[in-house]
Amino acid sequence: MNNLFKKTYTITLLPLFFFLLFPSCTEAPADVKAVCELDEVYNYVIKWEVYPQIEGFVKIYSSSTPDQFDTESLPDCKVDIAAARTTIIATHGLSRRYFLLRFNDKTDIVLGTRAPKLGNVQNFRDLGGYESRSGKTVRWGKIFRSGSLDSLDTPSQKLFRQFQIATLIDFRETGSFVAPPRQAGLKNVINLPINKPFQFIAKKKIKDNELMSGDARLLMQDINRSFVFDSSTTFRSMFNQLLVEDNYPVVLSDMYGKDAVGFATYLLLYVLDIPEEEIMDDYLLTNKYLDKRVVPLDIFNAPPEIQEAVTILMSAEERFINSALDAIKKRYGTIDNYLNEELGVSPSVKRELQQILLTDNT
Repeated sequence: MNNLFKKTYTITLLPLFFFLLFPSCTEAPADVKAVCELDEVYNYVIKWEVYPQIEGFVKIYSSSTPDQFDTESLPDCKVDIAAARTTIIATHGLSRRYFLLRFNDKTDIVLGTRAPKLGNVQNFRDLGGYESRSGKTVRWGKIFRSGSLDSLDTPSQKLFRQFQIATLIDFRETGSFVAPPRQAGLKNVINLPINKPFQFIAKKKIKDNELMSGDARLLMQDINRSFVFDSSTTFRSMFNQLLVEDNYPVVLSDMYGKDAVGFATYLLLYVLDIPEEEIMDDYLLTNKYLDKRVVPLDIFNAPPEIQEAVTILMSAEERFINSALDAIKKRYGTIDNYLNEELGVSPSVKRELQQILLTDNT
């Protein structure tokens, strides 16, 4: 079942979500996985798998918040479990909806869309729904990752406000950082700049038609290793900000939501005890939600090998983040040692972050 579900996740679905089933007062009779996606007209398509197969019905309730569902009222719909999917017609305009699926009044699952569409904003994603090894899940609508938010247009600003995001933590260099429009409704805009000298090397090689695909991959590995050795102060500050409950919801951002954000998100999900396979899956979702056509470089008339190299720079590959993880393990022994010694994320800080960002959905 899990292999089948993962195949659907990586190949056929749009925004997909993994969530934790949580039992009601009776023991859950089956293992249930569910996903939610948006179709072309922004309706919600919900799909589920149940193992072993059971007969009965799933009741589906919707809400504007993942923490409160009116289960005393009639559900939005009631569907035969064997149908394995249903479509919820969007009737709330731009308002984001969360869903509670109740299987035979015994097993509940809460889910939302992984990647709400935000106009020109690249790679915007909710980190909710990932399941920890302890059986808890990351809270929906609490922590996001994204590309630059300064491109929010008027309709997207309205949708963005629906997320009630309070704090932006942006990793762009001070000279390239542009704050989002005031209409986005952010209370805190925190710039934690990361110096990226490698980008100047890349731009020069691209301009001189000298950047090959092998160079691009080596460059991305160097960039990720530099996060480990040159940016510990920045990521220590990020974790300090994430310990402040009044800062939430929080969005982590850089130009394309991939390099520094990818490294930061990997560390955060690791701290939340998410299995590393799931963390890697999230890292690689950049390849789905980042439109490489937005690269601000005139490469359309460049040789094919240059275009290929730029495509690699705009991608996420396992070897990129693994170069950072390997560097961590070589110097510190384990990721936990690195977190504790360099970023101040001690076991007690881990527990505090887990308390803020994880829920058992009971």
